[in-house]
Amino acid sequence: MERTLHKKNIPFFIIGLAAGILVSLTVIRMLNVTITHDEALTYQWYVSHSYGDIILNHIPTANNHFLNSVLAKISLKAFTDNVFFLRLPNLLALIAYLALSVLIARKLFGNRWWVLFCFLLLQLNPFMFEFWGLARGYGLALSFMLAAFYALLLCLQRPAFLTFSAIYFFLFLAVFSNMALLNAVMAFSAIIGIYWLQHIKQPGAVRWLAGAIVYTGLIVLSIYEQIRI
Repeated sequence: MERTLHKKNIPFFIIGLAAGILVSLTVIRMLNVTITHDEALTYQWYVSHSYGDIILNHIPTANNHFLNSVLAKISLKAFTDNVFFLRLPNLLALIAYLALSVLIARKLFGNRWWVLFCFLLLQLNPFMFEFWGLARGYGLALSFMLAAFYALLLCLQRPAFLTFSAIYFFLFLAVFSNMALLNAVMAFSAIIGIYWLQHIKQPGAVRWLAGAIVYTGLIVLSIYEQIRI
């Protein structure tokens, strides 16, 4: 019996080990990789200015990943002014991404080995992995998009206003981390729209469709000024 239980836990042991290694490698990168060009511009043009200047994109360039700049400023104020703490928000985003990967994999697959495979598939991309050790919005955006996806799975399984709103809340944070994620908002809304059109006869279907349109519109309006600039 003990041997059987041990074998069942092997996939989760590997997941824990892999997560620990990935976090450790990211910390090593954060401590040893010198500041990049875009990170330096983020610090000089935005992080060193007021929160209002960051949000209003006072120097209008795509280099300003709004939420990353805000969180980096908070991190530097809370700790000390160095590159590690400039990058700290993305390390926390990595930890959230790892946890969400497990939750999503367990939601999609009953077999523990498939959970492990899904988890590793979501992590072992060397080009994506670089994002977690940099003070840019890409890592944050990926984490919030994954959180939105998990909320979507919960909502499709059991529709509720809280989980439905959580989808768009996380998508909003993803867009403010990186404007390119506006495409993801459209994709999520398309999935929700197609699903409820297929179940249009169910109670509340029209309400969910209308909610998707309203929330999408609110996200677009929230970034209109920055895009217009």
